Amino acid sequence: MRCDDANRLVLTPTLLGRDGLLRAFTLVTVDRSALTLAAWIAETETAAPRHDRRILGSDTDSIPPRGLVGLIAPTGCLFAVFAYAAEPAAPRTGVLAIRGPSWSAPLGGRLVPERIEETMTQMAAALGCSEIRRTGW
Repeated sequence: MRCDDANRLVLTPTLLGRDGLLRAFTLVTVDRSALTLAAWIAETETAAPRHDRRILGSDTDSIPPRGLVGLIAPTGCLFAVFAYAAEPAAPRTGVLAIRGPSWSAPLGGRLVPERIEETMTQMAAALGCSEIRRTGW
């Protein structure tokens, strides 16, 4: 099998549910070595839906104002995770607050970080935020 385009890795932005939280833990602990699974679930599960679901896929899907996003390959492999919250700042603008991201790019290169940036930009636009503010975990 041959792939002519070196940039063929497809990463789908997904709102992570309970199963996604468990998978995300393996990425986040690389950046937060003292984090336990119980603490991670307590920290994130209030913003998580029951199941993973694709976001930014159609106009009918509304993005909740807070949640945990993963970038998932067609194989089901989770390559990146970040938390977000849309915060109102002014009458018609807002701030998209990002925590993280944690990511893994086993093939090296720029594909995963570029897709993280694209996803954050798309989410800010979809949530009506004119600014993105980032903090670590």
